[in-house]
Amino acid sequence: MLATVPKADKLIVLVDFNARIGTDHVDWQGVLGPYGLGSFSDADISVESPWYQLRDTIQSTALDVLGHAHRQHQGWFDDNDAAINALLVEKNQLYNDFVDRPTAANKTAFYRSRRLVQQRLREMQDVWITRKAEEIQGYADRNEWNKFFAATKAFYGLPVKGAAPLLSVDGRTLLTEKTQILKRWAEHFQSVLYQPTAISGATIDHLPEVEFNADLDLPPFLQEIIRDVQQISSGKAPGSDAIPAEIDKHGGPQLMKRLTVLFQKIWHQGQVPKDFKDATIVHLYKKKGNRQLCDNPRGISQLNIAGKIFARILLNRLNAHLEQGLLPESQCGFRRHRGTIDMILTACQLPEKCREIRTHL
Repeated sequence: MLATVPKADKLIVLVDFNARIGTDHVDWQGVLGPYGLGSFSDADISVESPWYQLRDTIQSTALDVLGHAHRQHQGWFDDNDAAINALLVEKNQLYNDFVDRPTAANKTAFYRSRRLVQQRLREMQDVWITRKAEEIQGYADRNEWNKFFAATKAFYGLPVKGAAPLLSVDGRTLLTEKTQILKRWAEHFQSVLYQPTAISGATIDHLPEVEFNADLDLPPFLQEIIRDVQQISSGKAPGSDAIPAEIDKHGGPQLMKRLTVLFQKIWHQGQVPKDFKDATIVHLYKKKGNRQLCDNPRGISQLNIAGKIFARILLNRLNAHLEQGLLPESQCGFRRHRGTIDMILTACQLPEKCREIRTHL
């Protein structure tokens, strides 16, 4: 075939370069470059492609099944729609009668109806606001904060978005342009999150050697992923993929199988998708200090739920490994079903008991 193609022309060959190939670029000059895939023979070179396919499938399916989110803002007129329509129909009818026959009686009836409508609307609004205030106060009294904030957001509506001005690093210049504000936030989180760390080799050498645990090297399996997915907290803001945890929890067996295939591919290749490592950082003002200083708001990183599930798998495996006699009994912090409250109470009672019996610690 090459002999029939003029040298001035270019030959384009459509092939699957993800398959195993050789290094015949010397014989195929101008057609095949000096590329090789080493020992790879999988259909996908990286884990990005299967993750993008799974992400897009979840997003499109959720949109088809659940649809778009409804408006959360509630008005007093929403709960009184039928009564308001009845009042307006009566008022409009009297107005039409007055336009058709502008007599004194029709005029009086129309103005009386208009005053009655305004009075009834004010009464409906007052009753609705009072009932809503009692509902929100009840949530606060019962410490039901999720319902409290949801009801408050539904009452006031979404906040107006905008870039609040910030002070520069030296605190002398007020930054008002959006590009300057974003740059200042980037500098702040860069200095907070990317602190240089020094790991002492001598400290690592003094760590005790433990027995090799082959179970840690096994790829994630289906039942493990199903269990770890249910441990992810609900009601949290999603990451850049806009997929909340509830989608994964109620996605069913097919979604769990697809996640298992993805996590096993990640495990074998030793790479994670870029979306798992990227975070959307938002800042929340803590109601303390100058709001124009970057140190006063608190930064929160919103991560993709799929990345959280994979991190949960690693965490559970490491915790189970450490619980096998590697942690001392005195270690109570950051351990399941344990806490430091009892240890603090014991530490406080020891001096008191020693004083009672007049002895030393």
